[in-house]
Amino acid sequence: MRTTQDKYKLLEEQIIGKAHWGAEAAEISAFLSEKHGISGAEADRLIQKALSARVAAIRKRAMWEMLGSLLIFGFCGGMMLLQAYGHFVVIGYGALLEYAGLVAGFVWLFKALWRLLTGKTTGPVDNV
Repeated sequence: MRTTQDKYKLLEEQIIGKAHWGAEAAEISAFLSEKHGISGAEADRLIQKALSARVAAIRKRAMWEMLGSLLIFGFCGGMMLLQAYGHFVVIGYGALLEYAGLVAGFVWLFKALWRLLTGKTTGPVDNV
């Protein structure tokens, strides 16, 4: 049999899960008041904790995205620098792939930087 502490901990985890998947504060508040009879300061504290966990998860994911984008950006940019200093140019699908990788890495880097600075994303935290 679960104690009140265990039930409360499960409720906190459920609310954090709802926020993780993109539920708004009003939706979580309605869930707390309708399903569990929790409102007021206690509901606000639970919602704030869940939204803080969401922002932390978004920023953690943004750091990994930045690392990945820098690796792609560095690889493609390094290949272009090798061509520039070696005085040769690759023509064909290889060059197209380098340019596409450079642009994709650049876009991904700025998207991750925006998420890191704002802590916001649309939908779930794992949404890329």
